[in-house]
This record gives sequence, C-alpha cells and structure tokens, in this order.
Amino acid sequence: MINYIKESPLNILIQPTDNCNLECLYCYKGNKGNNKMSDDLMLKVLTESIAYNSKRKNSTLFIWHGGEPSIMPLSFYYKAFRFTENINSEYRISHTFQTNGYLISEELLDLFSQFKVSISISLDGPANYHDKIRFTKNKKGTHKVILNNIEKAKRKDIEIGILMSITNNNVQYIEQIFRYCYDNNFSFGINPISSDLFSKHEDLEVHPQKYLESCIKVFDLWFFQKKNPIRANPGFGVTQLILSQNRISDCFLSENCQYTFISIDPKGNIYPCNRFDNNEGFKFGNILNTDLEDILISPTRIKLLERCGNIIPECQNCEIRKYCNGGCMHHAICHNENINSPDHLCIVYKALIKHALSRINSVLITN
Repeated sequence: MINYIKESPLNILIQPTDNCNLECLYCYKGNKGNNKMSDDLMLKVLTESIAYNSKRKNSTLFIWHGGEPSIMPLSFYYKAFRFTENINSEYRISHTFQTNGYLISEELLDLFSQFKVSISISLDGPANYHDKIRFTKNKKGTHKVILNNIEKAKRKDIEIGILMSITNNNVQYIEQIFRYCYDNNFSFGINPISSDLFSKHEDLEVHPQKYLESCIKVFDLWFFQKKNPIRANPGFGVTQLILSQNRISDCFLSENCQYTFISIDPKGNIYPCNRFDNNEGFKFGNILNTDLEDILISPTRIKLLERCGNIIPECQNCEIRKYCNGGCMHHAICHNENINSPDHLCIVYKALIKHALSRINSVLITN
C-alpha cells in the first residue's frame, strides 16, 4: 500500500469558503457558514501540497470547490494562480474550478483564461427542471444566468465541463444535456444525488435502478460518438478503468479514493473529501497546526486507506471486485453506517461494468 501511495498524485480539493449564494434542494453541506480562507493559509496549502507531490515526482491538481468558490475576491485567486505559476517545478501544477456558474464575472473568466484554469459548472436539465432544484436564496431561478455565463466562458476559450446531478426526476433530460455539451465541445458527467451525513434527501435521492439507466445512457451516448468526441463520464472513466486494470485517479470506482484525494476547508481542516466536512470523526488534522506530511499518516487516514474490496465481506466473491473495490465509502457510511460495507449503488456498478465490457468486446470482435 505504501508504494502505491508514493506513486499516486494527490489531488487537493480546496474549499476557500463554506458559504454559497444558492439554496439547492439537495445540498450536502448542512448548515452553511461564512468562513473564508485567509491568503496566508491558502499559500501554505499550495506550498505544502506541491512539495508533497513533487517529493514523489508527481503533478499537482488543485480543485477549487465550496460552498461556492466564486464568492471569494478576485485578488485571492490572482495571488493563488500567480504563486503556483512562479514555482520552479518540473512537475505539472494545474487548477480546476467547480462552480454553480451564477456569479462568474468577466474579470474572473479573464483570470481563468490567463492562467489556463478549467471550470466545471452544474446544470441539471432545462430551465423548467433546473430552476426548481437550483435557485438563489430569494428563490430565483438560475438557469438563464448560468447559460449566459457559460457562453462568456466559451468565447474566452476556457475549458468547460458540465456536471449534471441525477435525481429520480431528471433522467429524461440526460440526452438533451449531453447533446448541448457535444455541440459545444464541453465534457459531461453525471453525479447521483444520495443521502449524506446531514440529510437523507428522501424525495430526491435517485433510486439505484434509475441511476443505472442514467449511467448506461451516458455510456452509450459517449461510446457511439461518430466524430469530434467529447469526454463523458461514466463512459470515458469506466472504459479507462477496464483498460487500465484499476489504475485511475478518480473517486468513481477507484481502488481507494484516499490514494488520490483530500479536502481542505476554509479553516485548514483536512478530510477524506468534501462530503465528510465538519465531521470530526473523519478529520485527519489541521494544516495550521501540523505539516501535511504528518497529517497524511494520521490513524484516521490510514484506516480509510485500508478499505477495499478485499476486506468487505459482501465483495469477496464478486466478479467485478477488481474494478469496484466496494464503491464510495461516503455512500457506505451514510446508507449502512459502516465504512467497510459496500456502496448502496453496488447493483449499478455490476451492471455498468458488464455493459461496458460487452460494448468493448463487440468492437474488438468486429475489428
């Protein structure tokens, strides 16, 4: 296990604020605060993260998340991007920005263009659905503003990805959003709405069978593209997973997400991912008090690193164990109250892997 940790780039999910301008119905953040990361803490996070990866001859990806990261002042990001640009490293340092897209300004987009920062924007369907689920604190719809801001980003040649959160009520819009992405050369991904540590989301949580339909739909839309293909997940990711024999740095069906991801909140607390934020039982430490190198060998993280399909009883005889490895640990703890249990979407992964293998084999046989 230790050798693999050394070989894996550690992607750093940074939450510069836990505040947000929207009140999305399925938000997993619980009670939002108004904490903002200081410039000094931000520079410490960047410095230690790059040093950790460079020591292991790895690149570093910073994922700016939230809350809503665009709430932070422009000067905060200018300082961050300029700082990493000026680091003399032989290993790649890159940034991506996960946003609801509502507050994106021309000035922020100019900054993204200058420093080659990619963005991922949440879009859950056409306006008639999206605006019922993702709205401002004044209950105002966001779809029109977001599409307008996407167009602004596109004109500046910024790399754009669209993330669609799947509930039981928007599966029928998947092809529409995929076609929108295809026509605009955006990447596309789906994400299941599920119970979290603060809410069961009972009216919104996608049923496993519905999510399976969604995954297969996306896989086939991606797989059968004729020309100018875009990257779409779970299509691209699952195929990469199969062909690489489980050596991908993605939280979706990775060997163990803790090899490749950590999350740092505005106060410097470090967690397995942003889904575990504000849960003391899963906190690794605080970078203001302890060096990152020491935090990453904390007993809490080591315990999570041991989670895999090999130790989950239900996974022992599973034919796709080498691909799935028990699925998402956050799903496991929220649905089963046991981190060493399988993800509740187990049936989805089994059927999706089999579907992908069938598609791949059909191409190999034909050719």
